[in-house]
Order: sequence, then C-alpha cells, then structure tokens
Amino acid sequence: MLYDRYVQHIYRYAYSRVENTRVAEDITSQTFMAAYKSLGRYRERGYFSAWLFQIAQSEINNHFRRSRREVGLDATKRLAEADDALGSVIQDEELGRLQFLIKKLDNDERELIRLRYVAESMRAGSVLVDVAIDQGGCFETSHATTHDDPTYVVDDVVHYCVANMPGAVPHTSTHALNNVTLPFVLALADQGATAALLANPHLLGGLNVCRGFVTESAVAEALGYEYVPPADALAR
Repeated sequence: MLYDRYVQHIYRYAYSRVENTRVAEDITSQTFMAAYKSLGRYRERGYFSAWLFQIAQSEINNHFRRSRREVGLDATKRLAEADDALGSVIQDEELGRLQFLIKKLDNDERELIRLRYVAESMRAGSVLVDVAIDQGGCFETSHATTHDDPTYVVDDVVHYCVANMPGAVPHTSTHALNNVTLPFVLALADQGATAALLANPHLLGGLNVCRGFVTESAVAEALGYEYVPPADALAR
C-alpha cells in the first residue's frame, strides 16, 4: 500500500523540520489525510513521492504559521537535510521505474544496454579489442577503425576496432586462412555441395540461404524471414 511505502519517509521528513515527535506524527497523519482527499485530482505527470512531499511541506508550513516560529540557521540546515531525504526517495522511485521498464525489454534490447556500459565499468586506461567489428561489433561504443588510425577513447577506455585486423600481417594471415578453409573446399569439390554439407555439421552451420529459404536462425530473426533448418532446405 502507498501508506506503508511512504509513511516512514514522510515522518522522517516532518521530524527533520519540526524536531518534535508528536508534531511530526500529526503532520504525517495530516499529510496522508490530505493526499487521500486529493487523490482524485492527482495526475501522473511526475513522481507520486514528490507530490506527497509537497503536501507534507504544506502541512509543515501551516504548523509554522500557527506556531509563528522563526526560521533560524538551524532550521535552514534541517531544510537542506530534508531536501536531501526527498532527493533520496525520488532517486529510489526512479530506480524502481527504470527496473520496471528494463524488464519490459526483450533480451537483445537488454544486451544493448548492458554493452553500452561495459566501457564505463572498466578502469581508466583499459583496452577493448573488438574482434567482431566487421559483423557489427561486440560493444555499443564500438565503431570501425583502420590500421592508419586504429584506436579511440570512450569513457577513458581505449577501443581498438580495426575491421581487418589480420591485414596487419597479410602474408601470414592468408596462409592461416587457406589452411583452415581448404579442407571444406576439397570436400565440396569431391562430394558435391549437398553431400558435403550433410556430412559435416560445421560446414552445414555456415549455410545461410538455400533454395530461397533462410537457413540461419539469427539472420532470419534479424531480417524478419521464416527460419528453415538447413538440412530441411537441402531436402526440398
């Protein structure tokens, strides 16, 4: 209930201003009575806690008018402390609303938010090497760079996002690529495409489109197409 959620905050706020337990309790009760009577006029344009604290402040002002109490230096200090308390409550409410909104996001959207703050969570001077920048990148703060200008800094973290990293050692990287891919090329040549794909799950996993069907689930989801398992597409 709203009363249970805010009563202690309102009481502490009132007590920080009046420094009297009984008066603070009276102001708290008057605040919730006034809020109950005005609830029909409340509009969700801001935070409910702020609206409630405004009512409490009004009740506190009424108390001071009735008692004709002068506001001195001590009261000014208490007012600043009370404002800090109000800010803390609003911050808690903001965090609660943020968590509620994040829960409504799908997994990809949550991952995007998480990746945006990877750099901020790292120590100054750390280095991020984005090895998948040519596929869109691993981090939200990534963008492609070149060997001539390979790095940039975001949130005091160095980003290395060269789109063709093996190009730094072209001769060596060409031999390495040939050594890895040549067995697949030989299998396709010796067995034919369909037989080679069905015989090797790794080669089959690289099939994205076949006979008019999208056979890679991530591609199908990203582009809004129906996904057909590669083996099923080959059998059609």
